[in-house]
Amino acid sequence: MKNLIYILLLLILPMLAFSQQMPHYSLYMLNDVVVNPSLISTKSENKIALMVRNQWTGFEGAPKTQSISYYNINHTKFGRGISIVNDNTGPISMISGTLSGSYEVPMEKNQLSIGLSANILQYKINNSDIILENDGVIDPAMNAGVADKVMGNSASIGVNYFSNKFNVGASVINVVNSDLNLSNTGVENALVNHYYLNSSYKFSTSSGLDIIPSIMFKKIGSSPLQLDVNIKTSINNTIWGGLSYRTNDAVIAMLGFNFSDYRLGYSYDVTTTKINIPSY
Repeated sequence: MKNLIYILLLLILPMLAFSQQMPHYSLYMLNDVVVNPSLISTKSENKIALMVRNQWTGFEGAPKTQSISYYNINHTKFGRGISIVNDNTGPISMISGTLSGSYEVPMEKNQLSIGLSANILQYKINNSDIILENDGVIDPAMNAGVADKVMGNSASIGVNYFSNKFNVGASVINVVNSDLNLSNTGVENALVNHYYLNSSYKFSTSSGLDIIPSIMFKKIGSSPLQLDVNIKTSINNTIWGGLSYRTNDAVIAMLGFNFSDYRLGYSYDVTTTKINIPSY
């Protein structure tokens, strides 16, 4: 199985310019700044967020992601944030650091914020973990040589219109980025643009029940448009749960609780594609 995963990764290596993606999250609503820097302005207090994700558990070499973020909103108009992300998939790993800022535009009704972020990252490829199949097919990227370690940078932008009941936001991740120079084939290896459009609304009852439906459209490079439909229910702002559906990917169950100044959440993806048999 290990060899199979590495062979699959090797097959997509020459197409990095078209398919590179930032890490994937299911509980992004608990740390939504990762998809839109302008959402810092929606926070009501300073925040530290720790996220851990293991994707396709059961596959050796499957994606594993860890991140830690800090957001400071002490300024009346400017919100600031910093995050560090570590992402590993088989022989490929990435670590990145991001500085984010959000500015709240004065408005008579509701609120509007604009956000920017700057990111520096390091891609590493452990060539000793890559096993080539001796089938007579030559991979031009591997034949020309793949760099063990490369540095890159990118910038992102986002906008968000919101109140204490709803929000509508849009963002472009990697709107400006550098060439990663992963191989000597002459093919550009730049991070692709990630487009996000999201919206949510909060329904509250006198009994302390909150129901929050939300939706997100995602477009990453040349990949098909993807849709996330979510519903989250909270009881007295203490215990919460929810369900999500991600088109052509998974159904997601979510559960969590809030206590004092802390929030804890867990999600489980039930893969709806053919990969659901060997993964769990």
